[in-house]
Amino acid sequence: MSDSDSITRLNAALEGRYRIERELGEGLRQRDWRLFALLSFVWLSSSCGDPDIVVIDPGFDSLVIVDSLLFSTGRLDLQLGDTVPVTAVAVNSLGFPVAGVSVEWSSADTTIVSVDSSADTVAMVAAMGVGTTELSASTENKITTIPVAVTDNAIVPSPDWILEQAAQGVLELTSVWGSDAANVYAGGYDLNWGPVLLKFDGTSWNEVPNIWGPTNAGVESIWGSAWDDIHVSLRYDLLHFDGLKWDTLAFQLPEAIEEIWGTERDSVIGVGPFGTVMSYDTLTGWSRDRWGAYPDLASVGWTSGSRIFAVGEAIPVPGYVPHRGTILEYVGGALGWVDVPHDEPWPQGLRDIWVESSDDMFAVGDVGTATHFAGSRWRSIPGDGLTVHMQEFKGVQSYAPDRALAVGYSEVTNGIIGHIVDLTPTTMIMLDVPGVPILPALSAIWIAPDGTVFAVGKGGFVLRGRLD
Repeated sequence: MSDSDSITRLNAALEGRYRIERELGEGLRQRDWRLFALLSFVWLSSSCGDPDIVVIDPGFDSLVIVDSLLFSTGRLDLQLGDTVPVTAVAVNSLGFPVAGVSVEWSSADTTIVSVDSSADTVAMVAAMGVGTTELSASTENKITTIPVAVTDNAIVPSPDWILEQAAQGVLELTSVWGSDAANVYAGGYDLNWGPVLLKFDGTSWNEVPNIWGPTNAGVESIWGSAWDDIHVSLRYDLLHFDGLKWDTLAFQLPEAIEEIWGTERDSVIGVGPFGTVMSYDTLTGWSRDRWGAYPDLASVGWTSGSRIFAVGEAIPVPGYVPHRGTILEYVGGALGWVDVPHDEPWPQGLRDIWVESSDDMFAVGDVGTATHFAGSRWRSIPGDGLTVHMQEFKGVQSYAPDRALAVGYSEVTNGIIGHIVDLTPTTMIMLDVPGVPILPALSAIWIAPDGTVFAVGKGGFVLRGRLD
């Protein structure tokens, strides 16, 4: 065989290899192109009858027995409504495709992605719902799985959002809650660190008069089960509104109550520094359940029938790193509150939690920390550079399954600016609010049953609007 014939055959072999590479992607090409070239050269040379060339015989079994399945991608990140092809090729131990192998496809959750595998080695994967799941391909007792995440990035603020200063002389609004979009309370601190409580009636904000406790501290948290059952924490004093009047139910507590949350009139919890946990019912009022433990607790959340979680920051004692986030779950009995594991990287200090269900929770905190719980473990949400710019997330609330809005702020050269961020279990997306190019630092968020968003923050400013 002439040199030109050998080159022609080698080029043809490499062209065939190139077609395989286009199916499998760059990863396979980098892995074994050199091995293929070597085997091709040995095979061509031996075909020319050169006695000085040693022919490498890998063995027939190693060429036709499936060693693994290779996907055309290592993961799928889809938007709702997408349909994309995914290829899986059976390869032998040398990394070469094995012909005539059938591939079976499956989705771990067909409500998130469906699979049409009529083309056998090529599956059409359709994004059916928002969430995370896994896509699997199998053949001859070999199975390969990749993660799939579906988001709905079409969610954007509608063009009618309003940024308004709800009151003058306010240092910061730190909490917001309402029974509906026309009955909303926002509270915080005045310029003297005293309490401020405002009420929105669907049109305008007005100050609720004579709201103070014995220690005259500012408002830390607001929560209610209805318009006539509202709890307010003034740090060391706990107030209650019954629809007619405000009463002080607990006062001059040894530790501050950073947040109050509940599910009904007789199921309310407050948390604070040094592991403080208090509970409330209409018969006995407030009682202290836990105090003096290691974590500073900042937020608590649960829904009817779900698990109860609290988040905060670990106090620097032996075995704990300062500013390390902490997550506790209430399990009852002698154990009470126990530490909950979290996948690495462990989050920074956590400031707020929202529990949508037992398998859908978000928590946010320092340095742009955001994490999600899907039923078994907490996992950090990658920021893709966004967290580098975030100083702190202060509040979070879900608006759909596996979707939440978080608010916070970042420090820039000329001061501090606020942010509102769309979260999924795997993504963070900074939202641009039409007509509001610069936001004040935002401290808390509440989403009304009709979808109206209220975000409050520095200077007594309130951002409100709807999502499209």
